[in-house]
Amino acid sequence: MNSVYYTAAKAAKTMPLEALAAIIGVENVIEEGSDLSFYSTDVYRRADADAALVLRPGSVDELSQVIRLCTTQGIAVVPRGGGLSYTGGFLPVQAGTVIIDMQRLDRIVEVNATDMYVTVECGATWKSLYERLQPLGLRTPYFGPMSGFASTVGGALSQGSIFLGSTQYGTTAESVLSLTVVLADGTVVNTGSAAAQGGVGPFFRHYGPDLTGLFLHDAGALAFKARTTLRLLRAPAHSGFASFTFTSHADLLTAMSEISRRGLAAECYGADPYIWGMRLWDDDLMRDVKRLAGVVKAGRSLLSGLIAGARMAIKGRRALAGAQYAMNVAVDGNCAASVQTALAEIRQVARQGREIEPTVPRAVRGTPFLPPNDLLGPKGQRWAPSHGIVPHSRAVALADALVAFFAERAEMLRENGIEWGFVPFAISTNAILIEPMLYWPDAREAYHERMIAPGHLKRLPVLPPNPAAAEAMRLLRLDLTRFWMDQGCVHLQIGKTYRYLESRQPTFRALLEQIKAVVDPQGLINPGSLGLTVP
Repeated sequence: MNSVYYTAAKAAKTMPLEALAAIIGVENVIEEGSDLSFYSTDVYRRADADAALVLRPGSVDELSQVIRLCTTQGIAVVPRGGGLSYTGGFLPVQAGTVIIDMQRLDRIVEVNATDMYVTVECGATWKSLYERLQPLGLRTPYFGPMSGFASTVGGALSQGSIFLGSTQYGTTAESVLSLTVVLADGTVVNTGSAAAQGGVGPFFRHYGPDLTGLFLHDAGALAFKARTTLRLLRAPAHSGFASFTFTSHADLLTAMSEISRRGLAAECYGADPYIWGMRLWDDDLMRDVKRLAGVVKAGRSLLSGLIAGARMAIKGRRALAGAQYAMNVAVDGNCAASVQTALAEIRQVARQGREIEPTVPRAVRGTPFLPPNDLLGPKGQRWAPSHGIVPHSRAVALADALVAFFAERAEMLRENGIEWGFVPFAISTNAILIEPMLYWPDAREAYHERMIAPGHLKRLPVLPPNPAAAEAMRLLRLDLTRFWMDQGCVHLQIGKTYRYLESRQPTFRALLEQIKAVVDPQGLINPGSLGLTVP
């Protein structure tokens, strides 16, 4: 790669502490070593070099000022949202890096029920946004990841995200109308209709070239996302649920693809026997109680909620205990009849399977955002996912190849106590995501101690350090990134892990590098993201 960026990777930097504190307040300048270690760790690993400083701006203007102050002195700056990346998205790659914690920018700026949009600062969580809109009978089309209790809106826009609403409405990007971003020199840029000089508002995305799209799913490599405007829709009046089990992943994926193609579901996701039995419904009774409370609350009436909750409690575990490959479906509609019609068609599509009580999709919708207690496995193991996205025509072949990939490494997995299973998800009408989840015995990090609810963490075994398993996992993840590229997969949450630039055509790669050089000429915004590294 041509060296178009300046880097101070090995240079000692004097942090302008007094000037930074004058902008954001001394209490929002974090220098403590244990805090820096926490901020420099993600779901999978700790960075090779901890951040030198963490800054917590509380407004777009403060964000602009601290970015400008750092970059004019050659200091690299990295955005961090809820901290739930597993691909090194916010991990420093060079000494002297400053992490900018976006979580104080959490205001919901405007809910416009007339023009049907909501403007929100990018440090807000998906949970807070959902809870603000729910009493108004409104919702964003995509309305959050499973990690939305802690995950921020901006993090999902930077990394790409799917789950709630995604089989109907696609990824986070499809819900976005406008962005307010801050470039490396502190310049604030609005996109879409919000860029009009007359101040017409962020009601429309496409007016000329789609500059909004340029900054979406960029792994935080091109700019800091400060505010975004998302489309609104009326919250569906009715929802229905169904779950099925299948004897093979081929039958599961075939049914999911057909449901996706026909546009029948708001969410359609599954699990192999390992994940279904161990992760999606573990033995944590308190979680069951919380889920049950959510199901009751989500009923169209108190009576219907109680009936659904009782059904879940009585039948749920029995159904889950005998599951094989599982598929869960949530359907939304404006009337009960349309929901039932869609469910009837789904049952016809899934006729190769066996219908069971829809415990999981009903529970997920009842309480969509819970604390991130699944960052460790039920036996205290470390956890990290990976994934690939393919069109429907290649979903079964990808799953076959993935099973063969792990079968070839069975001895290494056994020797190191590494276990795995996968979950698939249907995205809009045209794609399937397959996500293997990896578990291995190793010591937890201080990161897990802070992120997981104390009561849950207390119940988990404390495992000793396991350098051999950690090294096996490192090599396995490297092999997986090669596997995904060879299979022609695309990815969300590219971060600093997937082989993004390596897989791109030369002309595309050259254009992206030129764009990076324009918006970040010194290469100081999140160095390493998207593979845009400095030689």
